[in-house]
Amino acid sequence: MTLLVFALRGAAAVLVLTTLAGGLPRLVQLGLAVVIGVWSALLVGPPAVTDGLMWIAARELVIGATLGLVAVIPLLAAAMAGRLVDLVGHARGPYAGLFGVLAAAVFVGIDGHVTVVAAIADSHRAAPALLAIQPRAVDAIAGLIGAAVTLAIPGW
Repeated sequence: MTLLVFALRGAAAVLVLTTLAGGLPRLVQLGLAVVIGVWSALLVGPPAVTDGLMWIAARELVIGATLGLVAVIPLLAAAMAGRLVDLVGHARGPYAGLFGVLAAAVFVGIDGHVTVVAAIADSHRAAPALLAIQPRAVDAIAGLIGAAVTLAIPGW
């Protein structure tokens, strides 16, 4: 049960980010949220807790949702700029979708996805759910970022 509570931070961050940014099927969004959430919870490795589990769960959800919201703001701003271009042109053009896709491409190009994962890991160090948790999640995720970049750019 505590594993699921500690998985809420990463899951909420990814779910808010992918839901507000759009473009992904719901099943893929849920899959990403579950994988990132459980992975971060396993890396944190919390001790067994029985008291105040609901308060810890609520806090984890708020922290994760805040991280996801902060990450999606630039994407939403670009999509809104495209909608404004469409509005000024008095026609429903392709700019809203185009600006959104370009913003997503730039987000991935500047390693925004890596930054989101690193922010989730850093948040466990900055605001641990329990004071007894050791921040080994940050070290483990930092070690995997190079592998993630290698997977994202094959042949490099």
